[in-house]
Amino acid sequence: MGFNISAIAIDSSYEDKLTDLQNDLNLTLEYVEDVTFEEASSNWTGEGEGFLYFAGDSTILFLPMEMCIEPFPIKGKKVLSFALSEMSMAFCLNFWDGEKVSRYIMEHEGDIKSQEGTPFDFEATCGDTSEVIWKKLDDTLDISFHSIDLGAKAKKYKVSLGKPINKQENQESEKPNVGSKEHQAEIETKYRQFTNEQLQAEFIRILSIPNARTNVQCLVEVAALMTISKERGIDLQNFNKKKDNKGCFPVLVTGIIFVTALIFYLL
Repeated sequence: MGFNISAIAIDSSYEDKLTDLQNDLNLTLEYVEDVTFEEASSNWTGEGEGFLYFAGDSTILFLPMEMCIEPFPIKGKKVLSFALSEMSMAFCLNFWDGEKVSRYIMEHEGDIKSQEGTPFDFEATCGDTSEVIWKKLDDTLDISFHSIDLGAKAKKYKVSLGKPINKQENQESEKPNVGSKEHQAEIETKYRQFTNEQLQAEFIRILSIPNARTNVQCLVEVAALMTISKERGIDLQNFNKKKDNKGCFPVLVTGIIFVTALIFYLL
């Protein structure tokens, strides 16, 4: 067989800090039930689902593949987001080093479709991107993924985009109101860390959200993306029709490779 998993790994524990995790990832998690780590990590996570496990001083959240081919910037924390299909030989990795996206790789059937950033010190010893993902996952979690007890307790959640409506009072007072100038500036700061390709992929992702045009958070995100695209002189809506200065195809095009590969695998 082989692994078909996608997840976000963070070098910090969010145990007893679920609200912080939701705010940092811009996600809402609604508890469903306790499950084993084996179930949480056994295969692709279904749409609208997530599995959360705390590995000592770190956190791993299994999410649908489509959500894990983009970076998740959290200031001051190292965050690895990845999608790994050993059956279809399709791999994607994004690594946020606490200040910026320092490494991005998209590979399919041994061919590097797109990459950015400085290679990790150990990359030269890896046969393919899957090995890079496994090594960086262990490094981020500060524990071997394969050493985790399959019977260990994980939690299953319903997952939706956007921060939870009900926040702790102290957190609410610290966070700028959605739609305010302060909130807009916060979102723009986050997106300035993205490459042009990642900005375009995020733009497409947000517009694909149901009711995006009436969702205040989505509108704020799109406004921030448009501001930055104007600063850089790029057209997000047509960016996928051309290559960037490095000749790399946009994330949207290479991301389709994952879906295509999985369709052929499931047939």
